[in-house]
Amino acid sequence: MKALSTTLNVLIGIFVATLLIGIVFKIMHWPGSGSMLITSKIAIGILYVARFWLEDKRSLIEYLKVGLVAIWASAGIIELFIEDPRDRLPFNAIAWGALIAWALTLGFEYLFQSKESQAKLTTPERVANRIYVLGAVTIIAGLCMTVLHLPTGAIVLAVGLSFGIIWIITQMNKKEDKGSD
Repeated sequence: MKALSTTLNVLIGIFVATLLIGIVFKIMHWPGSGSMLITSKIAIGILYVARFWLEDKRSLIEYLKVGLVAIWASAGIIELFIEDPRDRLPFNAIAWGALIAWALTLGFEYLFQSKESQAKLTTPERVANRIYVLGAVTIIAGLCMTVLHLPTGAIVLAVGLSFGIIWIITQMNKKEDKGSD
């Protein structure tokens, strides 16, 4: 069961990296961005839900996160069937809103853990959690700045994506805890 969970985490990390690369492609107007974004949305949605059902204990925040990912992935899939870009706007707003809410939920979960939960974490895990929060906030700020055509938006986005990639690498290399819940 732990091997399957680890495999799912690695696959989710790969598709999150593909999503981030697709976002950069989209911003730069390079070809292939659409297929990268749709493929990664579908894969992340399926893999995240599968990982959720494999977990022994599910908290309220886990249900919230899987719900947000499902909404985000579903909105991405619906976009496939809509030809007119103007008709896609509501689904884009839902998808991005759910993605940002998921990222913030995960960030708050990392930042505001109980002292008991923090005591269980190793120093590298604490650092990885801070990198995630910093990366998520920087990516969101960079995306907003890029959409508004502010001159430093691309730089802020690149820094945020770098934090995101560092976090993905730390999660892919994370060893499963054998003795804990």
